[in-house]
Amino acid sequence: MARTCALGAQGRQFKSARSDIMKLFKPAAFLTFVVVWLVRVIKILSSIKTGVLPDFYLFYRAVNNLFLPKPNFDLIVKSSYGPPFIYVPFLIFVHWPFWLAEVTITLLSLFGYLVSFYLLWKINRKKTSALFWFLMAAMAYSFPIVYSLGMGNPLGVVTLGIYGFFVFKNKFLKGFLLAVSSLLKIFPLSILAGFRQKEIILGFASFFIGLLLSTIILPVRIWPHYLDWLIRIDPLSKRIINPSIYNQSFPSTLARFSGLTEFSPNYYYVFIFFILLIFTWVVFIAGKKIRIDSLDLSMLALSAMLLIHPYPWQYYFATLLPYLVIKIASGNYYFLLPLCLMSVDGNRIVSSGFVKAAADSSQFFAALILFFMITFIYLNELKLKNNQ
Repeated sequence: MARTCALGAQGRQFKSARSDIMKLFKPAAFLTFVVVWLVRVIKILSSIKTGVLPDFYLFYRAVNNLFLPKPNFDLIVKSSYGPPFIYVPFLIFVHWPFWLAEVTITLLSLFGYLVSFYLLWKINRKKTSALFWFLMAAMAYSFPIVYSLGMGNPLGVVTLGIYGFFVFKNKFLKGFLLAVSSLLKIFPLSILAGFRQKEIILGFASFFIGLLLSTIILPVRIWPHYLDWLIRIDPLSKRIINPSIYNQSFPSTLARFSGLTEFSPNYYYVFIFFILLIFTWVVFIAGKKIRIDSLDLSMLALSAMLLIHPYPWQYYFATLLPYLVIKIASGNYYFLLPLCLMSVDGNRIVSSGFVKAAADSSQFFAALILFFMITFIYLNELKLKNNQ
C-alpha cells in the first residue's frame, strides 16, 4: 500500500514537472521568434546602409521620374512588368530621401507579413501557442519572404491585403487593403472566388476605384507606351523562355528541366486549361454538393493564379505562407511539404541535372502540390458524401 502511494506521488511529481517544462515552451518560442526576426531586420537595414533594395529602387526612380518636366516614359514602363497603376501606391515616396523610403517600405512590408500571420492565426486558433511562434521564427528563413524584403518589393503589404479581407470586419479597411494589394500585384483579386456576392462586389469595386484614380493621377501618355511594350513582350505568344530561377512560371520550369529555351506556347495553353478545368470542377460541381471553406477556396484560386501567371516571381509565393502555417498548426502536418518546398532557395543547393532543376523550381511545385492537396481534400469529402 505504501509502495503504491509512493508510486502515485512520483507520478504526480513527474506530471507536474512535465507541465512546468511545457509552460516554458511558449516563452522560449516567442523569444526565438523575436531574436531571429531582429537579426533578419538588422541584416536588411545594414544592406540598405551599404547598398540599395533593387526592386524598390526601380519603383522609386519611376515615380520620381513621373513628375519631371519631361518624363522618360520608356524608362518608367520598363521599370516593372506590371501595368502603370502599379506605381500609384509608391507615389507617397515622391521627393522622400531615398534611404528613408527604403527603410519605410521594409518596415511596412515586415509589418504586413507579421500582422497577416498573427491575425489569421487568432481567428482560427484564438490563442497563440509555442508551435505558432516556432513557425513564425522559421518564416525568417523562408526564401520568398527574405527575398521580397531584400529586394524592397512590398509583398508583405500585398499579403496583408489578401488576408485582411478575411480577418477585418470594417468594409472600408478590407476594400482599401485589397485595392492597394491588387494595384501592386493584380493576382490578389483571385481570392474573391472564395467569397459571396457582397464581398466580391466590394473587392472589385475597391479595385476599380483605385484603377480610376490611377488614370486620373498618372499622365495619359504613359498608357500608349505601356501597351506598345506589352505587345512586344506578350508572354502568351512568346517562344523564347527565360529559365531564370526567379521566374517560377510553367514555361520557365519546363525550360529548366529540358535545357531548351524555345517552346510552342501551346504547352502553356494546355496547362492553363488543365488548371482552370480542375478549379471550375471544384467550384461549380463539388461546391454545389459539399460545403467548401472560404479560405480554402480562396487559396485554391490564389495558387491556381500563381501557377498560370506568366511571370510569378519567387516572392509572389510568400502570399501562400500564412495559410500553410495555419494548416500545419491545426494538425494538418502534410502541409509541411509545400511549406518546405516554398521556403527553399534553389540557389543554395549545389547540384546539377534533374535535382538542380527541381530545386530551382521549388516554388512552382509547392504551389502545384498545394493546389492538388486542396482539390483532393474536397474530392475525398465528395466521395464520402456520395457513399452515405
